[in-house]
Amino acid sequence: MPVTIEEAKERLDYIINIARVDLYKPIQIAEVLFYSRTVGEINPLELETYRNPSVHWRNAITRRLTGKASTSSARYQHDVWNESAMYPEMLAVLNEENKRANGAIENYIYARYGERQGSDISRVLLGVDEDKLYWEQPTHIYRVGVTNAADRGLDMWANFGPVIQVKHLTLNENLAQNIVDQVESEYIVIVCRDADANVIQVVLNQIVWGRRVRGLVKESELITWYEKCLRGKFKDKMATPLLERLVEGFKAEFPQSAALAEFLNERSYSTMTLPEIWRI
Repeated sequence: MPVTIEEAKERLDYIINIARVDLYKPIQIAEVLFYSRTVGEINPLELETYRNPSVHWRNAITRRLTGKASTSSARYQHDVWNESAMYPEMLAVLNEENKRANGAIENYIYARYGERQGSDISRVLLGVDEDKLYWEQPTHIYRVGVTNAADRGLDMWANFGPVIQVKHLTLNENLAQNIVDQVESEYIVIVCRDADANVIQVVLNQIVWGRRVRGLVKESELITWYEKCLRGKFKDKMATPLLERLVEGFKAEFPQSAALAEFLNERSYSTMTLPEIWRI
């Protein structure tokens, strides 16, 4: 029996749903449809007209959106066209519908990609969306697990970002030496209770490797700095640039959000009117 458009869409949705976050195989399908619609010279029923070229077309897009390309074996990458995935006869049905609807299926695939990449990042990582631009909650530090016995410390993570190691011990020269030797950072900052600061400073002044310790930060100093710089009269000079750096960091870590918007506009996907079946 001939493949229906509903069956082809169901198979496409299955491929999208089981794909990894970068959606390499769905994008490979989208690019075959795009080239068939805009360039021609592709016959969906003749696999050799697009099997190898589609890998390069897909990689050009994923490098643009994420800076990455698939490193899977050639056999795995070509599996997208086998009988259990988007085999040629089924691709031909999508190809005909995509041309009739002026790129609607390409649009649909990239919209599903956007769901996986963009909206989820802001909602899951930041807890914000267009209706909720900020959130507040009490800060907490959580215990992940006990480190090795000789280390006598705890691995911790905080709901406001940092990963921390806390050690409950009385500092002496040998113990401090062991701790410093295990830390690869060129500079170390020791954060301590106010009551321990003088003793620690005396020890640091007596040892050669003490120069690696940039300084001590007392608990009371942390509180004062926070109030002065992020809430006090310097908040405009300190808090705003800090938030800007965080935003820049997220853009650098997740470049696909901005790249995807530019890509969708370039191909006019963002302004396209879609048939009901291809709307999300």
